[in-house]
Amino acid sequence: RYYRYGPQNPRTHEVNRPPDITATFVDRPLLTIQTDPPNFRFKIDGNELLAPMVVNSSFFQETRFQPLGATHTLSASPQLDCRTLCIEGTRYVFQEWADSPALTRPLNWDGNSNQTYTLRYRTQFQHNFQSQNSTRGLVKVEPAPADGFYDEGSVVKLTASPAANN
Repeated sequence: RYYRYGPQNPRTHEVNRPPDITATFVDRPLLTIQTDPPNFRFKIDGNELLAPMVVNSSFFQETRFQPLGATHTLSASPQLDCRTLCIEGTRYVFQEWADSPALTRPLNWDGNSNQTYTLRYRTQFQHNFQSQNSTRGLVKVEPAPADGFYDEGSVVKLTASPAANN
């Protein structure tokens, strides 16, 4: 805010006299909505936004959202195939909000203190395990999910079985 001139920013000033101009900076509490991994989309009241999002109270005053202090709805997609870049064979499955297992949760922020919401996704990779020559043998995979997607960091057991005539 500006001393004697109100909250306008930027502000123009005509230099025609010698007064002192003083700018006063005030810390405002912040609302942070982030995702892990980063750069996922989420929704506030049905409006899609990109994380990370860090805003102060003026966000609710200057946008189409309900006023500051109203209860808003934060929601996540159950599955995403892309972040800011799509990689074939990679997907992200909703895991939880840091403090809630539900896809949709209330956002209650009055603007008086910092608040952080963290949305977590589990990264999955699609793997196809096969024999180079299936007439000579097969590869058994355990566990074997129906869609071939595995959680990042999971361990699978591979068992090679030669064909009976080998």
